[in-house]
Amino acid sequence: MRSLMLVLLFCGLFSIYIIMPSYAAGNVEIDSCAQIYHVVDGDTFDAFPVGRVRLADINAPEIDTPEGKAARDVLIDLFEEYGPRIYLDVDDVHVMDRYNRIVAVGYLRYNSTHLMNINKWLLENGHAVVSNYDNEFNPDWWSLYLYHPGDPCRGLEISISTITTTSMITSTITITVSTTFTQTMISAATTTIERGGGISIQELIIAMAMILALAVTTLIIAVRYTRRKTIS
Repeated sequence: MRSLMLVLLFCGLFSIYIIMPSYAAGNVEIDSCAQIYHVVDGDTFDAFPVGRVRLADINAPEIDTPEGKAARDVLIDLFEEYGPRIYLDVDDVHVMDRYNRIVAVGYLRYNSTHLMNINKWLLENGHAVVSNYDNEFNPDWWSLYLYHPGDPCRGLEISISTITTTSMITSTITITVSTTFTQTMISAATTTIERGGGISIQELIIAMAMILALAVTTLIIAVRYTRRKTIS
């Protein structure tokens, strides 16, 4: 009994261990990943599947000026060198501006260990100026490079895969005890996985903890039920 509970506890802890590094490593909130396909001007671009994105708290020169055209060309060059995939930290306060553009800080994969804040890059290289709007961001806190190895968007995929693996291991352990309780546990795990596409990392961790607690409870009840049935 103790060995089975230790195995279940190990599965839950291993799940959290797998998920946390990709998020905690860079201490950056990645809300969406997208593919850039069109640059509008020096601070605005279109990306699939999110639509039009306005880089938060910076202003590039207007596109109908020579400086504006140069700023757009620089942004195009930047995306060609480090894109086309972009990671977006979307404003939690308003999400969009009055023109229905997503307001975000954009990150590009600079190398195998770091992401580059393109809002900050444009400021530091003189292609935009600070314009601190009403949102969650503060340009004074930005760093140009953030330590974040791996693909930030794979965190959710890994977590869902880990939950699936954990539920399969747990199911294998308990199948000889009680088929009914095992099916209940698998159903709960499947429901959590299906919701995984739209929930945060905190919710995923809570969901895994709930699955682990359900597995332990199910195992205890199943063992007691089997013993009573044997005695009677």
